[in-house]
Amino acid sequence: MPSARRNIKYQIATALTIAGLDPTGGAGITADALRFAREGVHPLSVATAVTTQTTRGVSRAAPVPVVELRAQLRALFSDIHILSVKTGLIPSAAHVRAIVDAIPARVPIVVDPVVASSGGYAFVDAAGARAIGKLLIPRAALVTPNLDEAELLSGVCSHSREGAARAGKLILQMGAGAVLIKGGHGDGAFVEDLLVTRRGVRVFRSRRIAGSAHGTGCALSAVIAARLALGDDLETAIAKARSRVRADLRAAFALGRGRPTLGL
Repeated sequence: MPSARRNIKYQIATALTIAGLDPTGGAGITADALRFAREGVHPLSVATAVTTQTTRGVSRAAPVPVVELRAQLRALFSDIHILSVKTGLIPSAAHVRAIVDAIPARVPIVVDPVVASSGGYAFVDAAGARAIGKLLIPRAALVTPNLDEAELLSGVCSHSREGAARAGKLILQMGAGAVLIKGGHGDGAFVEDLLVTRRGVRVFRSRRIAGSAHGTGCALSAVIAARLALGDDLETAIAKARSRVRADLRAAFALGRGRPTLGL
């Protein structure tokens, strides 16, 4: 009988999401996997925590045992040629260390530093937040904080273009390859996302779309990771991701009784 390997016709680009499980599918590993697949990238997923939440908010988050997280990551990287990784919710310093130890240096990592839900539920303890800064960010090809996350990581108020640029430069000094400060939580008629690299600051600017939806931050970083797996350069990946998420926001729908869910 011929081996299964001989029947493989092609190899598809593959990316891995390491994040929390949102049972609504609006964010976390399910939402990331949907974005990967839409871009033509095969999704792999490893959960860091299992959350209890609805469209109205989060009530609980139970971390996955670190030993299980480490075992799953080692198994995947021993078997599959993974082209990019996106991280989201990481609940503790031990989880951060397991992730950093498992990912080969060649693999670009998009770090979405999820520390709390939009409703204020804290996903990460203080030691975990410090570990993200000291261990994971130096490995990141790109860090994608929103304004509040950028302020937490840098200690600089980020709710202005000048403040966001300063925060981005400080996060860059932590060892990141690049930083994208997401301006969706800001005010004004336009959304400004600032890409901070060692070459300078580039502003991605677009007219704000009325309303909001659950999962926009997860979606943006997931699409960027997928585009990197497909070979796009960073600025092209960001531009395409912003366009995709804007279209998804226009297609947001009511899944439950709370916030709308980002469309596809």
